[in-house]
Amino acid sequence: MSELDCAMIKYISYIVHQEHRPFSYRDFLRFTVDEKEYEIAHGTFRNKISKLIREGKVEIVYYSGIAFYTLKGITITKPVTPDHTGGTTCHYTPIYLKTNSNIQMD
Repeated sequence: MSELDCAMIKYISYIVHQEHRPFSYRDFLRFTVDEKEYEIAHGTFRNKISKLIREGKVEIVYYSGIAFYTLKGITITKPVTPDHTGGTTCHYTPIYLKTNSNIQMD
């Protein structure tokens, strides 16, 4: 196992056991383990996670535009929102509501 593989396993374990949440590739864009900083490209993350899934160490929790994972057998009890890793949520009013709000009701 490479140094990066070991760092990923440690960081996955930290996120799942200490923060009680699933992880995604966004957690691994830049992360620190044992005072050493690592960066992973999205494709590299996908390859490494695919290997961990095949080995039965990681499982998919759900997809919401991006995939979220946890350690095999660990149930995430903390509710997850789509922006828990720093993303943004867009709120908008559909155009038909804006148009119909000006219609007078008899």
